[in-house]
Amino acid sequence: MWATFLAAAGALCTPGAWAGAQDLHKFLIASFPDLKEVGYLKLPETAWRPLIGSDVSDLVSPKALATDNENQRLFVADPPVQKIYWYNMVTKSDGLLETDKTQHIV
Repeated sequence: MWATFLAAAGALCTPGAWAGAQDLHKFLIASFPDLKEVGYLKLPETAWRPLIGSDVSDLVSPKALATDNENQRLFVADPPVQKIYWYNMVTKSDGLLETDKTQHIV
C-alpha cells in the first residue's frame, strides 16, 4: 500500500510522491508540542488521530517534522532535549497510519 506523507509544524511542507503508486493514501502529519505528541489526518478526512505519544516515546516538545517518503520514515525534532528522532511509518490494511512503535535517535 503506497502513501504520501505531508509534514506540518504550523505550515504545510512540500510532499514527496512515489511514481507509479496506484492505491495512494495521503496524510497530513502535525506536531502538538503542548500535548507532547504527533498526530495525523488521512486526507480528505478532518479527524485528527494520534500517531506518536507517550505510549511510543517520551517527547518533551516535538516541533519540526520531516518525512522520507521513499523509506517511509518520520523525523521529529525535540528541541528541549536537543534530539531528532525517527520512526518507521506503516500504512495498515484499513488505510490508517501507525509507527512500528520504535523510537530511533538520529
